[in-house]
Amino acid sequence: SGALGYLNKRLVILHRLGNRQAEANAHLNIGKAYRGLNNYNKAIESELKALQIHEEISDFSGKASTLLLIGEIYFSMGNYDSAKEYYVEGLRLAQNIGDSINETQAYLLMGTLLAKTNNSAIALDNLFRALELAENRESKKDICKVHLVLYEAYKSIGNFEKAFEHHEKHFKIDKEIYNVESDRKLK
Repeated sequence: SGALGYLNKRLVILHRLGNRQAEANAHLNIGKAYRGLNNYNKAIESELKALQIHEEISDFSGKASTLLLIGEIYFSMGNYDSAKEYYVEGLRLAQNIGDSINETQAYLLMGTLLAKTNNSAIALDNLFRALELAENRESKKDICKVHLVLYEAYKSIGNFEKAFEHHEKHFKIDKEIYNVESDRKLK
């Protein structure tokens, strides 16, 4: 597609300029584009290149984020074992460097995976850990996301009272975010 052609040209230029950080980001975006086209093998190939650059330039936050992204691609493929391996590696790295944004994301992804594979008790543990981290950072977007996954998790185990409670919280915060963004656009 046209977007991929553009991204590949950009990558060549960035490589020549020696901007490693931007080069890693270009690989990430190419990977996301391939994932959008359901070309998972190409997507993983690109993300692994980004991972290698993050490693070389000691961008450990970028590395944690990319590990989680690779896990998400494996999750999309239905390869839950590989997804889990990458999630765990991303989580450990995020914890080691004190990156609570990626730590939150890792717990959220892990909770989603565990809910999908019928490990609901452990799924809920992970999701509540994600919620706690998101609340500590006062990240409404992350809090909103976690409530949505909690809603799905409780619904899947038939606890409709809890499911409804989290759906309500998700809806309320989502509305707050929307209102804040609308106000910002108006100003």
